Amino acid sequence: MRHQQTLWIVNQNGEDYADRFDGEDYYFASGEAVEVPVEGAQLMFGYGEDNKTSTLMRAGKAATANDLKTGLVWLANFVFSNAKPIEQPAPLAAVSPEAVVGDSAASGVEQKPVKGKPVPA
Repeated sequence: MRHQQTLWIVNQNGEDYADRFDGEDYYFASGEAVEVPVEGAQLMFGYGEDNKTSTLMRAGKAATANDLKTGLVWLANFVFSNAKPIEQPAPLAAVSPEAVVGDSAASGVEQKPVKGKPVPA
């Protein structure tokens, strides 16, 4: 069945991932772009959803609340686009747990002042 809207998803995790939606198997090889219906992205990755808990539990990435941070890091390494990438993206550094929770000091990212704005402490 052909769906109206699709997204291109690139898996930037170091591991491949397989899932299923609407009777069709989807294989997300690391670094490869895969076209997926928007509804499939919503189910498989919680696309557009604020709360990703059920998505992570469904994917087997969060059996308990203690696993949520690690699961969110895994989800953050899937990149969504409306258009097919022209070239396969170069591998990027994996997103760290600190980046997911927004702790720039813990992640080692130096914040530089923007003209007229102080650097947060």
